[in-house]
This record gives sequence, structure tokens and C-alpha cells, in this order.
Amino acid sequence: MTRKVRLKEVCREITVGHVGPMADQYVEHGIPFLRSQNIVPFRLEKSNLKFIDNHFHNRLKKSALSPGDVLVVRTGYPGTACVLPESMPVANCADLVIIRPSDEIDSYFLCCLFNSVWGQGKVSGSLVGVAQQHFNVGAAKEMEISLPPLPAQKRVTSILSAYDDLIENNTRRIRILEEIAQMIYREWFVNFRFPGHKNVARVGTEKGPFRPGWKVQKVTEALFVDPPTKVPSEGLKPFVPMGSLSHTSMLITEIEERNGNSGSKFRNGDTLFARITPCLETGRLDSFSSCRILKP
Repeated sequence: MTRKVRLKEVCREITVGHVGPMADQYVEHGIPFLRSQNIVPFRLEKSNLKFIDNHFHNRLKKSALSPGDVLVVRTGYPGTACVLPESMPVANCADLVIIRPSDEIDSYFLCCLFNSVWGQGKVSGSLVGVAQQHFNVGAAKEMEISLPPLPAQKRVTSILSAYDDLIENNTRRIRILEEIAQMIYREWFVNFRFPGHKNVARVGTEKGPFRPGWKVQKVTEALFVDPPTKVPSEGLKPFVPMGSLSHTSMLITEIEERNGNSGSKFRNGDTLFARITPCLETGRLDSFSSCRILKP
């Protein structure tokens, strides 16, 4: 029978990851150290994973993680959750809400609750802070959920995890195809090893060897940067937050819907750049003015 419970009643522990300076503690290899940017719905994003050594890991016993722990983002995208997988038996973290479920609640079921529309609404209603809102441990402990019997939880998670695995497989394939596309671009337009390149004469200039007829040109002369685009002033419309632009992928994730008409306007086929971070490693849209491209 489904019952109303607070998370603190069905979890062994609800705590927070390490809070404090970390820049001088990272090492090239060691214990995985998870941050909010590593947590995406239902899974870990490992492309920007950091590591710490065993000595520092042992000092941070409170934030040491074990498989089955539910990790919830506190700031940035509060409420986004995933379960630490068995493939990562040892890890640590910073500024995440760590939830260790009891035998009454399935870890993946709890993860699904947080990532659902209902869960995101519950988290949004309990955020604190002015300059930067965050989801704190106290709110997590008092969060009230409807908890079905464990067998029912297992049935729900078995269905949802199958879909999640399919999404992950498709995402992995997309990532491989993107890497192939980037390799082809580098070979053709950076190294000039395009099909038949040995039979094509190249002209040497101070900017490098180009095919005859090509020239160097400013990006702003070849592209429309921030072109005027009109969107309706009323109603919900897609909104792409800066954090949805990946360092490693051409995919845009976590598209939101918002009211209002503020922000930059765009249409299908446009290329988006973050104005603050990440943006061409410089953080400045002004870098367009000095960037050069090859134009055939």
C-alpha cells in the first residue's frame, strides 16, 4: 500500500558533499571526484571528470560515495539526480546532496522521482538563496513522497531503466559519430588530407597552405553574428540555458520552456555560442572579430 513519507524516514543518511576550495587538490589519476556538472538525469557525465589522491579522499570521509548512493545537484540545475553505479566502487564529491536509501526504497526509484516533472517542481518550491539558489540538505530531508511497496518500485524502475539504457546507447552512438565528424574535419580542412589531395596544388601564404581560390576571411565577414530574429512575445517558447552547450558535443541538451521575450533569439539551423563559458576557450563573444576562417 502506498504511503506518504519524508525522505529522512526512509533513508539511512542525507548529507552534503565537500564544500571548499579544490583547485590545488586535483591529480591526473586517482579517486573520481564528482561535481554538479558530472550529474545529468539518470547517469554520470564523465567527460570532465576530476580526480583526487587517496590521502585527500580519506580526509573527506563524510562525502565518500558508494554504489547505490543517490546524488542530487544542489546548484545550477537543482534536483537533477543519478545513482552512483557499480562500475564506480569508490568516489568522492563536492557540493552535492548525497542520499543513502534504506531497504525500504529503491535507489533508482528515488532517482526517477527527482528527475520527474513532479520532483523538479518539488525541488523548485524548496530552493533557498538570493544570488544563487540551491537545494539544501534540510529541504531534502523534509521532502515528502508517495512510496509504494518495494516490489512495485522494482517494477517501475525495471521499465524506466530499460528506456534509460536505450537512451544512453543512442547517446553513445551519437558521440562516436560526432568524433568521426570532427576527425574528418581536421583531416580535410586542417591537415588538408582530403580525398585526392595529392593531385591538388596548394598555394603557400603566411597563413598556411591553401587550395587555389581560397582566401582568409574574418568570421564576421562570412557569417551573420547575432542576426535579428523575431519570436512571439507571449506564450511559452524554447529557451537554451548557457549550461546546455557542451564542451565535447554538438548536441544541445536540457532545452527549457519559458515565458517572456528576453535573451538572444535564434531559429533552427543557427549555431549557438555561450557568451561567458564555454566560448572558444576565451569566454568572449568578441573573439569572433579576430577569428579567421578559410573561404573557398
